Amino acid sequence: MEDNNTDNIPVIFTGPAVFTITEKIDNSVLEKFTKLYNEMLCGDVTGIRIYLASDGGDINCVNIMTDMINMSRYNIAIVASGCIQDEALHLFLNTKCTAIGLPDAQASYRLIRTGNFEYDIKKFKELVKTYKFNKQLIHGFIDDNKNCIKSKIVFNQDLFKKKILTIRKKFNPTEENLEEALSDLDLLALGNKADELGFLEDDAELSDKEFENKITNSAYGPYTKKELEEFKETLIQKGLYHRIKIIDNLLNNMK
Repeated sequence: MEDNNTDNIPVIFTGPAVFTITEKIDNSVLEKFTKLYNEMLCGDVTGIRIYLASDGGDINCVNIMTDMINMSRYNIAIVASGCIQDEALHLFLNTKCTAIGLPDAQASYRLIRTGNFEYDIKKFKELVKTYKFNKQLIHGFIDDNKNCIKSKIVFNQDLFKKKILTIRKKFNPTEENLEEALSDLDLLALGNKADELGFLEDDAELSDKEFENKITNSAYGPYTKKELEEFKETLIQKGLYHRIKIIDNLLNNMK
């Protein structure tokens, strides 16, 4: 009698790696994210889903993470999972990856009166302009902060969902964005150049050194810097993230 019992058959789930940020965004958080990010570029994970509920952090670390996320925005999603404050709000609002807000998501912003206060105001005004906050409310908040009357402004769950998240989603990447990263003609030319040599279709059979030799000793002649940058986009299109570090090294050597 045929045994149809499948209880012992393991079920394999695949999906993006999860990265949670519930503490201040500092060098430690940046180092952990960089490690996971590099694993994605090497093809060890297919993408990253960031859950964000942080009360701020180091703006320098936030700026670096923002740039990294925007470079690989098609493979990353950021989820507002609680209260996002100060520098963490910059991370959520200035990234161009897919943005999602859970029901409890809300935000607040505090103008810190230490360090470069004018820079903090400038960055906050940039967010105000992009997200079209009530100017009178915002300018009143800045004045109150300067006069030590009010240090924090709060965007509650309703405002976060209807105002902030609605506008933030306009920056989400689309399939059209992906297709427009390189024109069809550019992709065809680069694809033909690579596929004629066979080192993309037969990628799994090549070592990193062999892959690099195929590029540096191409029968079509050496790649220019522009061609290497475009070829990097081709690797992303084909999902060959583990080869990107080779192209980056070649680009660095050309500087």
